[in-house]
Amino acid sequence: MSIRFFALVIAFLMATVLLRAQYENVWVYGTQRGIDFNSGTPVPISTAIEGFGEANASVCDDRGRLLFYTEGSYVWDRNGNVMPGASNLTGLTYGSISATASSAQGTVIVPMPDSAHKYYIFSMTSNELWSNAGRLYYSVVDMNLNNGLGDIIPGQKGILLDSNYTESVTAVVGEQCNIWLLAISRKGYPFAINAFEIGSQGISRNAIASPITGLSHSLIALSPDRRKIFLNAGVFYFDPATGRVLEPLLRLEAGATSSAGCFSPDNSRLYLSSGSQIFQYDLSLNDPDLIAASRIAVGATGNSSYLKLAPDGKIYFHAAPDNQRFARLGCISRPNLPGAACQYIAEAVTLNDRRYTHALPNVVPIIRKDTVSGSRTISGPCFAHEGNMTVGVEVTDGWGFRWNDTVSAPSRSIDSPGRYWITYYTPSCTFHADTFYVSFPNGVLPKIHVDTACRQGAKGMAYAYTYGGDTVVYSYTWKDSDGGIVSVSDTLQHAASGTYTLQVRTVHCDTILSLIIPESDYRASFDTDSIVCQGTEVFFRNTSDPYFTHFSWYFGDSSHSLSANPRHTYTKAGHYRITLVGQGTVCSDTALGLIIVDSISDVSFRADKPDICIGDPITFTPDGDFRTLKILQWQLGEGHSFATLDQKIVHAYDIAGVHEVVLRAHFRACADTSFSRTIRVYDLPAVDLGGDSLLCVGQHPLRLRNMQALPASGLTYLWNTGDKTAYID
Repeated sequence: MSIRFFALVIAFLMATVLLRAQYENVWVYGTQRGIDFNSGTPVPISTAIEGFGEANASVCDDRGRLLFYTEGSYVWDRNGNVMPGASNLTGLTYGSISATASSAQGTVIVPMPDSAHKYYIFSMTSNELWSNAGRLYYSVVDMNLNNGLGDIIPGQKGILLDSNYTESVTAVVGEQCNIWLLAISRKGYPFAINAFEIGSQGISRNAIASPITGLSHSLIALSPDRRKIFLNAGVFYFDPATGRVLEPLLRLEAGATSSAGCFSPDNSRLYLSSGSQIFQYDLSLNDPDLIAASRIAVGATGNSSYLKLAPDGKIYFHAAPDNQRFARLGCISRPNLPGAACQYIAEAVTLNDRRYTHALPNVVPIIRKDTVSGSRTISGPCFAHEGNMTVGVEVTDGWGFRWNDTVSAPSRSIDSPGRYWITYYTPSCTFHADTFYVSFPNGVLPKIHVDTACRQGAKGMAYAYTYGGDTVVYSYTWKDSDGGIVSVSDTLQHAASGTYTLQVRTVHCDTILSLIIPESDYRASFDTDSIVCQGTEVFFRNTSDPYFTHFSWYFGDSSHSLSANPRHTYTKAGHYRITLVGQGTVCSDTALGLIIVDSISDVSFRADKPDICIGDPITFTPDGDFRTLKILQWQLGEGHSFATLDQKIVHAYDIAGVHEVVLRAHFRACADTSFSRTIRVYDLPAVDLGGDSLLCVGQHPLRLRNMQALPASGLTYLWNTGDKTAYID
């Protein structure tokens, strides 16, 4: 079911004129001139504005009270004083006049979106500045400054937005609470209307360009409905959603061109000033040829004049009959009517003096923030189409849709009664708040809550429910996958995992729902060291599913713990089976693990000889329990080291002396142990009997003895003659 709200609103066109009128109830323009419309009748006033009279802009508050005015370079407060920080906004001058004063339509005031007390001032430099002509600047006024009289925000003065433009700049409200700043760019050919978007996030510097053949220096005027734009080349369609100028509605011939135009309040007529005449075109004909043929002169101004729609619904212009240039304002009293019925009045307002005046103030674009609300009571059908009842709004150009529970779409599905509301915007900035009161007198489709079944256990559950306060009587029938009835209440208990159906009945409704009770995958698990040394504290890290809230540990040595992450010390070596039981609200699970506890082992070694000589082999045999051994590290002296497991090693020494032999054992879990002993290595004795000698028979014998220096004791001798003396003859 889709719901559309309709609201009774006042005619949009007149509402737009009246809304803008409050902010334009006082016109300030020219040289020290002004017009006050607050009494309902235009009253000339004196102001402090100075300048050449082409660039003019003023703004009032929402009650029509003047706030400030500008000619693009200087800003005066409502008391006629230049704001303290508002002199020479562009930083440029041209002789005795400011950089903007002679710029046709050279300034516009734009209220900052979503900031009620801040305003942009856009300033366009005039053609007389040559290389600095056509530079578009902006500054920001904050009315909270200067004791409520307003001033330029420091650092927000004379910011260059773009350059190479003609002298005209204006603004128009967009379609999404935004404003388009429009200026004529003269970069390339043809000239183009550039549209800068102004929103709550500031000014976009990426302009939307609309090239227009025949466009030149021209004032820019928008129709009250923002769908048409007047330029010197003609009347074109305008899209306030995109800021683009579209196809022409009316092309003006060379002799009919004008730099000033104005639309009637109902958008049906165009008035343009050409030469000393004001002409009317009937735009309601919607045919270019017929519109061109409808051209009719409605009055003479005596000079080319600007045209501006006033708060009283009339179009005013400067008239100069009897050569009294700029001394009077004429008006078109009923601009919605054709031909002479528009009531051209040459002298509608007599001005107080003859000060030089050229233009009337620019428009003030005001975002129209309306609020529209509505409500609707809806009775849902049987079971609300089984949960697929849709409510919402039918809008194609809305944005910012927001339901009370944060759903962001124009419509939504409803499956329970209650109060629902949606807020959103539609062009140009209308805020909507729509409320739906939903009830289900025949019953709502029950919702089903499912609790999973435990692994290898029939502990699953499901139950149906509606909402608190529901008085409809429901009956329930639960069946398993084989079609057997397993419950006739609103609850299914002690159910194994699998597929089930639930038949729900009321007096008027009957439906069957399908559901699956899944099997849980809640698992208990833990991490710890797989091998430890006896006497070492072991940490058990619980990695179980968060579903489990209670734990029981069994360490395999008659010890247990209820801690989630316990610590335990094994005092004896051995193999231990670890058991962890995790318990949740319904399900439980068991995790198993094995831990090996090594004993502390001493090591030593034996040598097959207590002492040896250089070059003699000696065997070292390790002793100890090497079942948990990682490696044996031998250091034998003389810089020799070896790594073995539990094998014996054989070694021969090259250097005599006492050598320390060290054996260090590295175990897989327990601490290293070491053992050492010394080995004495003796040097070999040396024998030197001298050189060969000749012996004569019968002469003195030769005495042979060891000529090598040796210790005095501890030696034995053996000659080849069998003698064991130290020498022989």
